[in-house]
Amino acid sequence: MADVPTDNSLNTTKNKAAALHCCPLVLLMASALKSISNPNRTMRIKTVYLATILSSALFSFAHADDKAALMSAGKTAYNSCMACHGADGKGLNLGGGNMMAPAIAGSTYVNGDPSVLALVILKGIQKEGTDYLGMMAPMEAAIPDDEKLASVMTFVRNSFGNTAGVVTKEDATKYRAQWQAEKAAITRAKLKELSK
Repeated sequence: MADVPTDNSLNTTKNKAAALHCCPLVLLMASALKSISNPNRTMRIKTVYLATILSSALFSFAHADDKAALMSAGKTAYNSCMACHGADGKGLNLGGGNMMAPAIAGSTYVNGDPSVLALVILKGIQKEGTDYLGMMAPMEAAIPDDEKLASVMTFVRNSFGNTAGVVTKEDATKYRAQWQAEKAAITRAKLKELSK
C-alpha cells in the first residue's frame, strides 16, 4: 500500500500517487488529527465532525450493500419456503379455510428474537393440531451453510411488511451452535416460552 503523505503538499508525483491509492476517509481523518494541533478551535471541531459524519455514511453504505446481498440470496432461498408460506408470505391458502402454513408476514417468531427463528428453521416445529395442514420441516440438512441461513432469515425478516434487523453469517453461526443440542422439532408451547 502506498504511503500516506505526511505534509499538506501534494506537489510531488510520489505524494499524488499515494493520495490516489489511499481511501479518502483516511486522508480526511489524517487531516482531522492534524487539525487538532491547529489553534483554531472552530476549524478543529468542523474537521472532526465532518470526518465522523463521513465515516458513519461509509459504514451505512457498506451495511446497505451487505443487506442487499443477503436479501438477494435470501429471496432465492425463499423459493423452497413458498410452497407452504406463499409467495406473499401470508401462508398458502388451500381454500375452505384450510391453510398449509402460518403467515410469515407479521409473525412474532420472524420479527422477534432471531435465535428463535433460527431454531424454527433449523429444527422445525412439531405437528400439533389441525390449524395447518403442513408442518415446519427441519431445514438443518437443507441449509448447512451459515451464509444461506443468514440470507433467508434476513429476507423473511425484511419482506412482506416485516422490518426486523439483518442477520449476519456470524449471527447464523452463533445460532446454529446455540441450538446444536436440540435433536427434535420444537413444540409450539416451547416456542411461546422462548418468545417471551
